[in-house]
Amino acid sequence: MSGSEPPSREPRVIVEAVVARIRGWTKPNGLLTPEGIQESYRRALTHCQEYPFIWVSAVSVFGTIFLTRSLSIRRARIAEARVRELIERGKPQSQTMRASGSRAEDASFERELFRGDGRA
Repeated sequence: MSGSEPPSREPRVIVEAVVARIRGWTKPNGLLTPEGIQESYRRALTHCQEYPFIWVSAVSVFGTIFLTRSLSIRRARIAEARVRELIERGKPQSQTMRASGSRAEDASFERELFRGDGRA
């Protein structure tokens, strides 16, 4: 294969290239070996013991971000469920109003469906 030819797109060749790249990552620097993982853990533990204020600060900041994000997702899911419930509850009434064509029923239905007290 000369330098001007594009690399082969055969699955076997791609898999061999990925495996060779992974072997290259694990052998020279040893990051993905058990010894490399133990060394990384040891360095993190030592750093945590030497600079506890940094770790407490990071945990509190990222913990707050995680908590806020999870609560907002929960609120969004509750709101989505409420909207789905309102849509399902309004479908039969909406179909009967469309069939009758009455605008007076339409206004009373909207008042019933969307009360101002925040409840459905």
